[in-house]
Amino acid sequence: MSLMHRSLHIAGRQVTNIVVMTAVIMLVCVGLAYWFSNAIAERKDEIAAWATEKTGYPIQIGEAGLYWFDLFPKLMVTDISVMQAEPDIGELFTAEELYIGVDLIASLQQRALVVDTARISGLQLGIKRSADGDISLIGLQGKSVDQKFDDTQIDWAEQIRSWRGIELLSAQIQFDDQMQPQFSGLYEVNELALLQGKQSTLIGDIQLPHHLGQQLSFTVDAMLTSSGISNWQVEQLDARQLQLATIFQNQQMQDVSVTRGRADVSVGIGSNLNKQWQGQIQLLDVALENLSHPDRGSVTINSLSGEFNWQGDGTAWQLAAEPIQLTIDDDSWPQSTLNLKFSETDGWFAETSFVRLSDLTALALLSDKAPALLTQYQPAGDIRDIQLSLNSNNELQSAKMIVDEFASQPVDQVPGVTGLSMEVEWEPASAHALISSRNLTMYAPTWLPEAIYFDVAEANLDWNTAETNWQMQLTDLNIWNNDMTLRGEVGLEHQSNTTFADIDLQMLDVAIANWLSYVPRSILDPDYLKWAEKAYTGGQIETGSLKLKGNLAEFPFTGENSKNEFEATLNVINVGLDYGKGWPVLENISGQVLSSGNKLDILPKAGRIAGFDFVNVSAEINNIYAGKPVLDLTGLLSGNTEDALNFLQASPLSSRYGDITDWVKAEGKSNIALNLKIPLLDPNATDADGHVSFETSQLTVTAMPDMPIQNINGQLFFSNDGVNAEAITATFLDRPMKIDVLPGTESTLVTAKGEISSQQLAQLWQGKMPGFVKGTTQYQADVEVSEKSLGEFDTDIRVTSELAGLTIEAPEPLGKTAADKRLLDIKLSKDDEQRSLLQLNYADIASAVWLLADSARGEITIGIPEPELPASGIRLRGRLNELSISEWTQWQQTWLADSITEQNFDNWPAVDIELAVDNLRFNQWVLNDVQTKAFQRNQIWQMDIQSRQLRGDIRWPVDSDSLPTLHFDFVDLQLPASNNQSNGRKKFKSELWPSFQLNIDRLTVDGMQLGRVQARALQQGNSWLLQSASMQSAVLQAELDGVWQKNDLADSSQLNLKLTSNDLAGLFEDLGYQAAIHSNQVEVTGQFSWPDEPLNLSMANLQGNLNLQIDDGQLVDVEPGAAGRIFGLMSFAAIPRRLALDFSDFFGKGFSFREISGDFQFANGQAVTDNLNMRGDSASIDVTGPINIVDRTYHQTVVVTPNVSSTLPLAGAVAGGPVGLGVGTAIYLVDRIAGRLFDRDLVDMISYRYRLTGPWDDPDLSLKTHENP
Repeated sequence: MSLMHRSLHIAGRQVTNIVVMTAVIMLVCVGLAYWFSNAIAERKDEIAAWATEKTGYPIQIGEAGLYWFDLFPKLMVTDISVMQAEPDIGELFTAEELYIGVDLIASLQQRALVVDTARISGLQLGIKRSADGDISLIGLQGKSVDQKFDDTQIDWAEQIRSWRGIELLSAQIQFDDQMQPQFSGLYEVNELALLQGKQSTLIGDIQLPHHLGQQLSFTVDAMLTSSGISNWQVEQLDARQLQLATIFQNQQMQDVSVTRGRADVSVGIGSNLNKQWQGQIQLLDVALENLSHPDRGSVTINSLSGEFNWQGDGTAWQLAAEPIQLTIDDDSWPQSTLNLKFSETDGWFAETSFVRLSDLTALALLSDKAPALLTQYQPAGDIRDIQLSLNSNNELQSAKMIVDEFASQPVDQVPGVTGLSMEVEWEPASAHALISSRNLTMYAPTWLPEAIYFDVAEANLDWNTAETNWQMQLTDLNIWNNDMTLRGEVGLEHQSNTTFADIDLQMLDVAIANWLSYVPRSILDPDYLKWAEKAYTGGQIETGSLKLKGNLAEFPFTGENSKNEFEATLNVINVGLDYGKGWPVLENISGQVLSSGNKLDILPKAGRIAGFDFVNVSAEINNIYAGKPVLDLTGLLSGNTEDALNFLQASPLSSRYGDITDWVKAEGKSNIALNLKIPLLDPNATDADGHVSFETSQLTVTAMPDMPIQNINGQLFFSNDGVNAEAITATFLDRPMKIDVLPGTESTLVTAKGEISSQQLAQLWQGKMPGFVKGTTQYQADVEVSEKSLGEFDTDIRVTSELAGLTIEAPEPLGKTAADKRLLDIKLSKDDEQRSLLQLNYADIASAVWLLADSARGEITIGIPEPELPASGIRLRGRLNELSISEWTQWQQTWLADSITEQNFDNWPAVDIELAVDNLRFNQWVLNDVQTKAFQRNQIWQMDIQSRQLRGDIRWPVDSDSLPTLHFDFVDLQLPASNNQSNGRKKFKSELWPSFQLNIDRLTVDGMQLGRVQARALQQGNSWLLQSASMQSAVLQAELDGVWQKNDLADSSQLNLKLTSNDLAGLFEDLGYQAAIHSNQVEVTGQFSWPDEPLNLSMANLQGNLNLQIDDGQLVDVEPGAAGRIFGLMSFAAIPRRLALDFSDFFGKGFSFREISGDFQFANGQAVTDNLNMRGDSASIDVTGPINIVDRTYHQTVVVTPNVSSTLPLAGAVAGGPVGLGVGTAIYLVDRIAGRLFDRDLVDMISYRYRLTGPWDDPDLSLKTHENP
């Protein structure tokens, strides 16, 4: 007996104990009522005490009474409480009412009290089942009873069978189940009745705990005998809203748990006598999960309903169910039926109208114990009209079914499929299938790398087996999809571990590129398979046939076994064959392909390879199915020159000749005569020979797309050993050239000779070649290709020309005439580190070396023979005797101005410059023994410069927003000569100077010491502004500003000057002039302009004015031969010696003055004054007229007006000797008289006029005549 049956039996027995115990109590009460019927109501306490004594449990009652019904008395007791003997337990159970009916006749007959009926209402009871399955009562307060009923002395079955009826109404039973806690809860018994008649009837109506369901009702008929219950039959059983998850909480079906769901069960007929069950069942929202593997998900039975009829016993039974309505995971099955039959002797027979395999698979995948057939193959699809039979050993004997859209996973050698539809009849030794599938897909990883798809798959399949042999026959085969249409028959027979095939197939519209997708890999030679996987790139078999008969293990059939046959005939179009890695694909092949044995013959009517059309080509592949396949291709190909280069590039020959296509493009017509023997699995072992014929072809270097090599005619021969050609003719830039290809032992030399003009050179420079190169010259280009190792080549390129016939209009040292010959040598080669270098040498005047892989790394040298590649950046080194910056600047402005303005300096590399020049010229200025070092880092140029004339450094940011700074320790310059010779010297136009900040610690110009100079200048638009400048020394303070303006017509410069000095003699000495004038108060202001650049200042075109103011000084006579020059504008410095002779009394020891002042106007090479005067106590001197500042000569008039006083002797005042004395005496006497008569000294009214001429350093002052005022 199962645990549940045992528990129910014990529970039933305990309930019976309760009822019997209650009945005993009541029987006592009945007896008392019988004996004391008149006083029973008044003696309820005695009744309770008596019952307590008899039962051993304290009993309390509310009321007691005896009632008579139909002559039979019934005892009624209310408010019954049965207490536990131990006070702390409390009430054991209670009942509201108890009615006991007594069978008086039976009692009299048996002389004992016989209970006829009992009815209890309002019962409240607690029951407990321990973990061991023991049933006991518990108090209403939940406390266990220590003492159990001893029912061993009572035959309860006989006792109950003697009652006519027992009825329990409105009872509440609190059940505490420690064995299966999910069944714990409050059970409300609406009715539980046992009625006795010819047979016993048990009627029940129970309200279940909410977590178990709603209601359970039943009616059961049975025969109660002394031996127990027999011949039972369920008349009615209804269970509503059963909560399956709770009921099956601790139960698993093949390790699958019910986690949610409801059930309604109704049984109409159930009998152990007739061995039959009939009823209905409905399941709703049932969820099944594997709680040990929640990642497997769940399966939901949305609904399951049906009627069932089961009949039989353990040896033979039959189950019928219909109609079955099933929905799983929101997918409904069609209404179906199920019939199962089982017999221990005959085995199983199953028949059903419908099964959805995917739902069975989903259920099986939840469990680790499910059949491997379901979990491995995971079948899906619908099966209709299934009939299965198994013998008593559970061995399948027959199967018949209709399969729709069957699908399964591949397992081992068994392929997976989807979309398989067929009718199947199976028996142990044979099977037949009528396949009629649409949209069929097959997955066979062990056979095929990818799934294959068929729009239609139809066939009759017959299979037979006997022991280890088997036979399979496919007839009426009809398969088609986008890749092919296939019809025919396939037969396979396996005998004694050998498989024989008999295949006859007709093919239509077969996509050749995909044929391997349909052939099992295991039957192909691994080498052939490796080649074939990528060999067929396209094309179609329009029609074809294939016949194969023989032992498959011997395929390909190369032996002499006449039983083995293989033959394929294919009519193909547009076939592509990638026959060898690295070789150009055979394309658009149309013709016939024949295959037999282990060979494939290609007989093309048309085809292409690398752009070439087949003219007369044949191909043969030996060992195509087994062994090492080899392609032999022979024929003539017709195409164009570009295709010829592409052929070299697209073939393994590219390792030898393919680099040419990286820098050359081709046009024109060419043919290739080709012989190839290619081991398809090792294309590097290819043997190739042939030649390329050029017919009026054209080659274009990609770097110079506008300069093709045209009209190429000749033949270029090639083989595995190299290439050669002789006297290939062509034109380059419309001029003839000749090309030879000369093979050597270690290299191949390609030589091209021709001529080129400056206009064509401009094309070489892609239109950016400036026009300073003119003429035509001869050149030779040599390309030497040497093979260091197989497939690894070095290419050296050299271009040479003597440049005869070319004029290079450039300053020295690069310029040349057309008659001059200067060798230009350009090399492109690799150094010891295998770096590609560009090397250039121009007549040993200029050289360069450059790293091609890095355009920012190289060196240019001028006057230095061997340039060296710097570690990084760009380096320029030079050693020159003469260099004219002005000429090169003018040249740059003339020829390269546009290219300079287009430069982007943002990403300039590091640049270093080292330059040594004996004589560096800039316009009319010259620097000697110049040493410069300059470098560019982080967008800043820094230069150190040193020469005889200056030393300093320059910091010049590339960013135009930053101000460059120039700092010099000293500058000592010589002003350009202003004579006619210098005027005839060529002058150069410059661009506006940039903005800068200038500091000179010590400036000397033409011997003039000007002290410290500071200046700030800005370039703004078409102007260069000298915002501020100053010169300071011990004897000089000067402020300057000015502007240089430039337009398309002319330049103009303006300069404003203000100079002060507190030591004019010292200033003259610092400026290199004779200190002929002493003064401590000097101020000079001037405004000047000239129609040229600032450094092209010429005295001849200087314009402006100058104001001179000197106070309180002395004019000093300078000794002859004294060092220093005469300051030309100060005419006074040129006349002291003459005045000292004529006016010895006035000028003999110098001339003191109060003031010198005057204005000069500069124009046309002259400085003109009309108010230069000197005022002193002894005389006044006025100077007028021009001074030639170009040739430094005077053309002025000097007027001396003595101031003769009585204290000054007149003798010799004007002329020496007696005449002079007489004249002087006369003047004195007249002066005395005139002074008295006219109140004025006569001598003050007499002036002397001189003419000042000659050079500044040796002027001539001659007396013209005296003037009377």
